[in-house]
Amino acid sequence: MEDPRLIDNLRDFLVHLPKLLDCEYNEAVSFYVWKVLNTCLYSKPNWSYLINVLTSVNWYNGTYSNALTMGNWKNLDNSSENLHIGSCCNRQCYPTQTVYYCLTCTINPLYEICELCFDEDKHVGHTYISKSVIRPEGKVCHCGNPNVFKKPEFAFNCKNEQNNNIPNNDDDDNNTNFFFNGNTNDNDDFNEDAFKNFNQVLDHIIDISVYFKNLRHVTPLAETLENSAQKNKESHVDRDSNIFRNTSKTIIDDSKGTYSTVQNKEIGYEMPHDEVWTLQIDEEDTNINYIDLMEKISKIIKKPIEYAISITKELEQGARSVTIVHSKDFLKLKRIHKEFESEGVTSHLRKMNDIFKQDLVEDLIHWLFNICLKNNTPLSIKNSLRISMLDSWNSNLVSNQSTKGNMGPYLQSINLLGGFLVSYEEKETFPWFKPWSFSDESNPQLHRIMLNYDRKLADTSSSSAANRFKGLHGSRFQYLIINTAEILSALGRNRLLKCICTMFTIVDKTKNFLAAQYLDIYLAVLYSTVASDSSGFKVSLMSILAQYTFQDPKVSNMAIRSQFIERIIRFAFTLMSFTSEDLLDYFPIVLSRHIRLPPETIKNRKTIICFKDLCVLMSTNTISEELLENDTIVNMIIECISQFNNILPLKRETSEHVEFENFDFSCFYFYFPSILIMTDSYIRTLSMITDGEKRKKLSMKLANIGLVKELELLSQSRKPLTSPSIPATGKNLENSGLAFIKENICNHSADVVSFKVGADIQNFFNPMSYFFKFVVQWSKCGRYSPLSDNLKNSVDFNEIFSDKQKCLLISESALSTLVLIGQINVGFWVRNGAPILHQLRMYTKYNMREFTFFSDVHNVQFSMSMADPNDFMVSFLGRWGLKNWANGVPMGDYPDKETTVSIVGQCILLLIQLLTDVRSLIMSSSIDGFERSMKTEIIHALCFQSCTYTQIMASIPEYITKHVSFDLYLDMYSDFSPPSGLTDFGLYSLKPEFIKDIDPYYIGLSSSKRYEAEKCIRNYTEKELNISYDSTFIPVKKISHLLKDTPYTQLYAITSTDTFGIFLKNTLDHIIKMEHDNLLPMVVHLIHTCVVNNIGGFMKIFWREYDVIHPEYCHYHSIGSNLYSCLLNDNFVSVHGKIREIFRFLMENTPHINVLDYLKEQTPSFNVNILFSSDNTKATKDEEFEKKKQLAKLRKEKLLRKLAKQQMKFIENNSISSPEKPDLQSKMSDDNLYDLNSGWQFPEDSCVFCKMNKDDDIFVYFSYLEVNICDHGINFGNPSAVCRLFLGHDKAKLNELRNVNEGMEMTKQEEVLRACGHGAHITCLSNHMKSISAAHNQTTKNIPVSFGFGLMCCPLCNGLCNSFLPKFSDCNNKDFSKFLSSNVLSRKHSKNIWKPMAAATGMRSACIFKDLLKVSSVNKKLIDIVDKLLTSTSSNIEMTLRDGEICQNKFLEKISNQKLLTIRLLTGLKYSLIDNKYDHLSNSVEVFTWQNFIQHSIDIDLLYVGSQIYGRTILLVEGRSSYCDQIFQLVKRKLHQCLLVLSRDLVKVNFYDNYLHLKPWDLEITQDKNRNLNNEGYLCLEIFKEYISLFIPKLSTVEIERYNSLKFHIHYIILKQIQLFLAKLSIVSFAHFAIDKAWETGGISSRDLDHLLSSFHLPNFYDILKNYYERDLSMVIELSQNEFSPIRYGREENEPNMIKRLSNIQCLDSFLPPSLIKLPNCLSEFFVNDEEQLAHKALKEDVAYCIFCGTKVHVQKLSSLHRYLQGECTNHSRNQCKVISSFGAFILVKSNTIYLSYGNRGSFYPAPYLNRHGEPDEDLKYNAPVYLNTNRYRHLVNEIILGNSVPHIVFRLTDGNSDLGGWETI
Repeated sequence: MEDPRLIDNLRDFLVHLPKLLDCEYNEAVSFYVWKVLNTCLYSKPNWSYLINVLTSVNWYNGTYSNALTMGNWKNLDNSSENLHIGSCCNRQCYPTQTVYYCLTCTINPLYEICELCFDEDKHVGHTYISKSVIRPEGKVCHCGNPNVFKKPEFAFNCKNEQNNNIPNNDDDDNNTNFFFNGNTNDNDDFNEDAFKNFNQVLDHIIDISVYFKNLRHVTPLAETLENSAQKNKESHVDRDSNIFRNTSKTIIDDSKGTYSTVQNKEIGYEMPHDEVWTLQIDEEDTNINYIDLMEKISKIIKKPIEYAISITKELEQGARSVTIVHSKDFLKLKRIHKEFESEGVTSHLRKMNDIFKQDLVEDLIHWLFNICLKNNTPLSIKNSLRISMLDSWNSNLVSNQSTKGNMGPYLQSINLLGGFLVSYEEKETFPWFKPWSFSDESNPQLHRIMLNYDRKLADTSSSSAANRFKGLHGSRFQYLIINTAEILSALGRNRLLKCICTMFTIVDKTKNFLAAQYLDIYLAVLYSTVASDSSGFKVSLMSILAQYTFQDPKVSNMAIRSQFIERIIRFAFTLMSFTSEDLLDYFPIVLSRHIRLPPETIKNRKTIICFKDLCVLMSTNTISEELLENDTIVNMIIECISQFNNILPLKRETSEHVEFENFDFSCFYFYFPSILIMTDSYIRTLSMITDGEKRKKLSMKLANIGLVKELELLSQSRKPLTSPSIPATGKNLENSGLAFIKENICNHSADVVSFKVGADIQNFFNPMSYFFKFVVQWSKCGRYSPLSDNLKNSVDFNEIFSDKQKCLLISESALSTLVLIGQINVGFWVRNGAPILHQLRMYTKYNMREFTFFSDVHNVQFSMSMADPNDFMVSFLGRWGLKNWANGVPMGDYPDKETTVSIVGQCILLLIQLLTDVRSLIMSSSIDGFERSMKTEIIHALCFQSCTYTQIMASIPEYITKHVSFDLYLDMYSDFSPPSGLTDFGLYSLKPEFIKDIDPYYIGLSSSKRYEAEKCIRNYTEKELNISYDSTFIPVKKISHLLKDTPYTQLYAITSTDTFGIFLKNTLDHIIKMEHDNLLPMVVHLIHTCVVNNIGGFMKIFWREYDVIHPEYCHYHSIGSNLYSCLLNDNFVSVHGKIREIFRFLMENTPHINVLDYLKEQTPSFNVNILFSSDNTKATKDEEFEKKKQLAKLRKEKLLRKLAKQQMKFIENNSISSPEKPDLQSKMSDDNLYDLNSGWQFPEDSCVFCKMNKDDDIFVYFSYLEVNICDHGINFGNPSAVCRLFLGHDKAKLNELRNVNEGMEMTKQEEVLRACGHGAHITCLSNHMKSISAAHNQTTKNIPVSFGFGLMCCPLCNGLCNSFLPKFSDCNNKDFSKFLSSNVLSRKHSKNIWKPMAAATGMRSACIFKDLLKVSSVNKKLIDIVDKLLTSTSSNIEMTLRDGEICQNKFLEKISNQKLLTIRLLTGLKYSLIDNKYDHLSNSVEVFTWQNFIQHSIDIDLLYVGSQIYGRTILLVEGRSSYCDQIFQLVKRKLHQCLLVLSRDLVKVNFYDNYLHLKPWDLEITQDKNRNLNNEGYLCLEIFKEYISLFIPKLSTVEIERYNSLKFHIHYIILKQIQLFLAKLSIVSFAHFAIDKAWETGGISSRDLDHLLSSFHLPNFYDILKNYYERDLSMVIELSQNEFSPIRYGREENEPNMIKRLSNIQCLDSFLPPSLIKLPNCLSEFFVNDEEQLAHKALKEDVAYCIFCGTKVHVQKLSSLHRYLQGECTNHSRNQCKVISSFGAFILVKSNTIYLSYGNRGSFYPAPYLNRHGEPDEDLKYNAPVYLNTNRYRHLVNEIILGNSVPHIVFRLTDGNSDLGGWETI
């Protein structure tokens, strides 16, 4: 044993703990370790005492273990309030939790505030919004971090006022407050003892992690020992000398800085010769199903299957590894290990000592986690832990690597470049890591750590030629991130991450030092993430730490100055070329000297993490000048983006289709958006420069770089045509290598680049073109506000574009891409398959659109404004390939006329968009541009119809919708209509004032939406101006004045050129000649745009008469005259209104031009009336269309009538005649219960099969029988549940019962029938069942195996059907009042004549019910079965009608028609059986006296008896009496039954005398204490005492007094029981009788019970009690006493028969409304425990809650209890749920979905949680918080679950097939 005197510090204790405890780690050891750790942390430990405990006899005999072991002692006991005094909030919000973004307070919409910190009262008037977290890594709360708020005080608006103490500002940096100054003498800031203990704990953790990491990279220990054992089995096997040890004790002397190693033998401990080995399976290696693993373990080690299940269960619960078997026989374990390998199971041979170390490390991490997460942990402790992490790792490992044959200290270094090396050629130029030069003189300890770290960082770069860069001997923080996570379990890794994140929440100078250390190892972490991260933890780690580092402006500035950007871009592009398998540890890979994309495809996607971090860094930094002036960074960005220039070449296929679809391009599209955003964010920093000269200098510099690079890349991609129509001019622009040809279009010649879109190879990406656009745009914009005039005018791009040819070339690639898009849109690239269309969608519709598609448009607009306008038009038309068309020949450009016209349409459309979409040209700031984009996108998403939020999100790109402020802008521009029904969604509609902003030619609209947008505008104009549709037009906005002070003032210059005019004139000629009416509206709109925005310049070409191609035509040579000619053509009527508007505008705005004279001159027969009126025009095309539509409708109706006649003839010819054709309508008797003048009419439904009316056939309705909940009981064993009965009367006690579960208890299930409302003729149904039976016999398709061939689905609603209900009459007109007043002795039997077919159908229906109920034919009659079905269905209906109070006036009107149809068809079936005397019914009836009731039927269902009374098959009293008297007797029997059960249950619980908490009797019953109520209460109490005497024969005076205090509680329970019974009986009565005046008029009584009694013509409740008390009570008590007495049965030990029957009544029926569990108001409230959330995230668990009982289960987690054959949800619903039901219902929290299970099937149903948009938002795709909708939850309970709709939903969605398995695994 260890000598206690030699262990005098915590590290020695941890090192020797495995030997002290014989390598056995259990709960008691863990408890003791935590005790020692806490003792060291807060006091001075007595090591002699602590060690003696572990070496004592009591420890080894288990005495201490039994005393120490307790459950959940590690769990945190944090209060619900969120405390983070002196630091940032430490919360990490995971999926489904809610966070807030306040755009008023924070400097950027990147910073979240958790819901526990955000206080809406402190953000009144602010712009904020809430969102749900959807990213798996979560979001951090920034509350308390002044660095990310606009003002420091904004950071301290926490909901908890204790967190809002603003600290003093001890730093001179901008807007930075520090919580402590780092002075070690201040005990509030630093704890020296804690610091030393943390040092030892962290050093030990790192020792173990480094030891295990190196153990994997040397000769495997198992192989070494196996070889040694085979050579000499008797020899002692020791560890190989290359294996690292940590069994020595290291004594650290800080004052001397010396190390001395003391071997184990010096402290009196000998290593055991017999090592214990274990065979383990790791959780990360379990890549096979647990079922297979379980079977293989049991087979190999020959153990019972239960033992194997216990192993897999531990793995399932998140254990890092599980021991299968342990032994000292190493060779035996090795053989077992090989057997597992042969079965494909990865296992590991380990020493027990090593396992102990891993368990110890897990526990140490857990201890640190609790310290970090506890609210009451002093800030000085957390700060001490952080400083300890920042300090250097003090290794305790020894090795012989550096000293041959001798063991020496070992300190592993960190390769800062991961597995990459710097090439020899770059040893002097590579941007290596440099010291940070941090200092903090106020804190000597921290100052020493900083200096020491800088020294070690400097040592990584040496002057040695052989080894220029070395590894870093880093801090504990760095080693924890690099090494420790790999040896931890999933839960342990996430706890470690939480500890690390806690260190970043303390905002002071030290945080920057912590961030600097992370930046130094960032590349190593990224390399490790790409190389090996199967669990995804490292991705999560980098994402979380990025929120603490790169989102902080100070850290971003540090990273930029440290050459972080230069290193990471080089590193990332090298990493793209390798897969995870390529990146082997310690495999030297030289870092690429150049930035190059992989030649074929990018081989991993995780590298994108660094580009996303760079995007954030570029956006949050505040040193824009320094960033932009860094030429190295500029060159890096240029090289980075330019690598995407010539990738993914596109070649149009002309001969044959592509052989296969290749989607390898997707990885490039995956990376390119992030790189584009990074580049844009980098250039955007121009907008932050306020110095005019610097702004100009940097803008010009970047623009020049972009221009030169673009021309260079352009020359590489553009090749001259092999056979150009015009030879090349030989012109070469500044030796750029571009080949030009001379093009002559529209009488103008220009030099254009030799390239043809659609013939030559090109691609979508033009990266340098985008770069240039970013420079031009952001040089003229401010960041958050518009620039001053001086800054705005400081940059003039005319200085670098004096050569107009360059202005054209800058848009050459952009224009080619836009033409390519147009060609694809018209189907010119149809043979290229799906990939090119997918690329097009990604380019023009998804996230890249803003940076690619819109950038191309911008660059073409730039050329339009800066280049020669004629040259631009030649280049523009040449790129579109429309030379012939523009020159007046409408052929020869494209293969066919249709393609040519379509291309012209795309060309005109692009011209319109170039001239009108000027958002990027006039934006004044980043916010201004963003708001314009928001407005435009939202308006055009809603422009033609009201949309749901889902539809809006689908039509707008994600980069818009994902912005946190999107919903705010949506509210600004639209009106919201909430859902009107239980299945509807909310709708957004565009506000009327924004309709004028709709532009059908908006670049983001598709062609189909463009038509709808145009129609919307014209309809709106028609309505507003009260004009005809043909007179309406699409208005044109005047935008030229907006371009006045911008570089784009000459945007409309092209519209003044003859080139443009000839093109328009020739286009109009072609359209008019060939009547291209689909092309004309765009051309006219283009002309309208030119007229409105450039009326002066455009008039030069508008009236000019150009050369005539065909001399025979002498008129219509100008654009204006051609427009006039269109007014004469009825085929162009759709543009007549717009043409008239053009001429009206000209006459009003150009008074110097006589429009009429021009038209008279240029047209042959000018009619001025045509310009102003449309009276002479013919009917519009819409009218013609309506006429055609009406004619088509008439033809259709005629054809349908003909088909109906043919169908009727076919049925008549093929029908099978019956031997008898009975009259199916029963003839009514003279029974006085029938009133033919009123009643309830059955619906007139047609047969779902033949659709015909057959008077000679029985019509039957489809129905489905299933067991369902019919009621729930009062559990008197649960006092809290009983308290709920009185909660409505004592609100003051409500707070004491908040935790009372609102779910149902003691549910009662019975068979419930549900008719879907559709039916068929019995003959048609029989034929259908025969046909599907034959089909099933001939197919392999499975049918529902649990129901056989008796199950079908309704052809109309697809509802399940396993039975049917015949309809015997068309109405029910029985009068309930007449029935009640009738005499039982004058009972008349029905004289109805039931024909054989009707009677037989009724019997068949009843027999089917009998089979489904699985009852014996001996015990049950058919009439009894129908009565039982009727009462159980009525009880189920009554449950769904309870709402607050159990019964209200006219509550029967709430019964749906479907349910009413069901119960009235059942009564029809019942009367059919009675009248036809089935079951041998005679005229005599059974008399059910008190004696019979008490002796033999005390447990009978009295509702069933009531139904039999209505059927006149049973009486309760003999002699002359009315049926009202029978009901009166029935109520008294119910009263007896309730009192008996209530007495029994209260005696069982002794009236809660021993209950210490709130008792039900403590809740006051606040009823009107009127005389009647007091009298009722007195009578109830007196009667109750009599019943109590049955169970307690002798009542003491004290007990009697106690019962007196319960008077109103007893009365309330009894009253509600009678009321509940009568409510159910009312539904049964309503099923039998359709007419009753009481039901129609309603009651005027104050109580629902009195109304119910009056509807049965019964006296009030007091009179009933009095009658029972005076006439029946003594007899009833006497009969009951006789039945209770055992003497009557001869032997005393026999239990009385009445006691046995009474036990069949489990409880009283609860009169509360049916309810499932109480759901929280917000879905995020399901997870309020941070530790629980962390566990779910670590184990990747999807949690569900049973909405019957509230039990938490895991989704798709197989239950080990059932050998992994069914999931936890299935297991719970079948075996564990305390609420008995045929269905299972679970709410899946992360998915926001209800999972419904039924049998072996299941389905998903929308959850009752809706977001602010009125949608359930499954999977929270739109990250809007969802809140409980009580109406939908009530609908789920009453209509779906209790309404027996679950089977129909499940089978409807699974198509009724049993081969859709797998649901049982959920």
